[in-house]
Amino acid sequence: WMRWLKRAAKLAALVLVLGAVAVWVLLRHYEAELPSTADLQNYDPPQVTRVLARDGTVLAELFVERRTVVTIDAIPKVVKMATLAAEDAEFYRHQGLDYVGMLRALIVTLRAGKAVQGGSTITQQLAKNLFLTQERTFERKIKEAALALALEQRLDKEELLTLYLNQIYLGQVGGVAICGVDQAARVYFGQSAERIGLGQAA
Repeated sequence: WMRWLKRAAKLAALVLVLGAVAVWVLLRHYEAELPSTADLQNYDPPQVTRVLARDGTVLAELFVERRTVVTIDAIPKVVKMATLAAEDAEFYRHQGLDYVGMLRALIVTLRAGKAVQGGSTITQQLAKNLFLTQERTFERKIKEAALALALEQRLDKEELLTLYLNQIYLGQVGGVAICGVDQAARVYFGQSAERIGLGQAA
């Protein structure tokens, strides 16, 4: 029995090493798809262009996506907390991936025979929204995980949350996508995200 246990231990160690190497290779491969950290920090997606009169009143708004990029300081704590409660309660404790959530989603998917649950962290959602398509395939999920790990290495949590809160899709009005919490606050509540209260954030 001791001989079999030693062989099993060696095999398990080999599998762990090969798995770690495979993860490292995947991470390096897909990390090449990321823009530089400076590009991510100078995030500049399509925004609303406002045409103003001399007195500052808005004459017209031009846009493809309704989005107004704001700094993390312009977003109230209740909006951040509501987002984390709904999307990723462990955001400040993980390194980009929720392994338990991914395993649960995999089990549900295998039982259903199709993709049912995502198990994605905020960082994974950000990686998908910035760099990938919305298709539900295992290849896309692997890319998403690799890119999420790379994003966590390059940016701190506040930078990631700021990108997410400016990028997130929050519905449509008149067939136009509402993106980012500030524009959503303006469209749904008639005020900037800075002035959102707890009930509106929820």
